[in-house]
Amino acid sequence: MNNINNNNIENLEIENSKNNSTLNSSNILPKLHFLAEQMVKKFFEDKYFEIGNKQEWINQLCNDIVAEINNQYNGFKLVCSGYIVQKGLAPFFLDSNCLWDQKTDGVVTIKYENNYLYCIILLFIVSS
Repeated sequence: MNNINNNNIENLEIENSKNNSTLNSSNILPKLHFLAEQMVKKFFEDKYFEIGNKQEWINQLCNDIVAEINNQYNGFKLVCSGYIVQKGLAPFFLDSNCLWDQKTDGVVTIKYENNYLYCIILLFIVSS
């Protein structure tokens, strides 16, 4: 799940409104993936699955990811969806689909797991 869709990367160009320079897709999606992945790892590194906290956790994590990416890379819209599932229970399947312009938009998927839980983050990047 950590693979980035290379079809989207090859043609993606996103306008960075902070300095009016074009961010090349071969640079931006891997950077966004790395940033979000590090944030997910840090967030969950010492956490056990707690059903009472999972909604608060995923809200906080998605908000933090969007805020940090928007702070570092401005000029596009972000949609962040997150899922937390207790490890060892029933199988978990997730699919997502979006109609967009492959030349200007992209998606980053992060899968994190520890001994207690799985976390999946879908980050859709849409040019402004």
